[in-house]
Amino acid sequence: MITPLNIVQHARNGNVISDYPDVDNHRVRVLNRDVELLIAGKKVLVKTGFKWDEASVPFWLLWAFPKSGKYAYAALPHDVAYYSKFCTRYEADKEYLNYSLAFSHPFSAWCRFAGVRLFGWLYWNRKRSKMALENETKIIVL
Repeated sequence: MITPLNIVQHARNGNVISDYPDVDNHRVRVLNRDVELLIAGKKVLVKTGFKWDEASVPFWLLWAFPKSGKYAYAALPHDVAYYSKFCTRYEADKEYLNYSLAFSHPFSAWCRFAGVRLFGWLYWNRKRSKMALENETKIIVL
């Protein structure tokens, strides 16, 4: 199981995320193996085929806050929580901070956290997208 405390070690071993770009949308990643995560104190199994868009960063801030690479590791549990809503929005955002702190400079992690706290409600409250509905079946809270 991957947690904010052990994710860096898993990443060094190449065991965090095994994914590939979606052929229909190059901005979306697809898991090609199951991943078990600790999110908001719950064990969550994310099944093969889960799609996520890495970190949602405005294009004009990508130079300072990249959305892919190691930053996708923090975005995956956050997107899982946002799609399934098995926890509160604050808990999901707090997990994003916890996972970001494992890989980022604290200033960068806290800026990312501030961004999801300020603008995350737009995604949390919007109508469920086709991708969110497809992903629902790939999230199992254990």
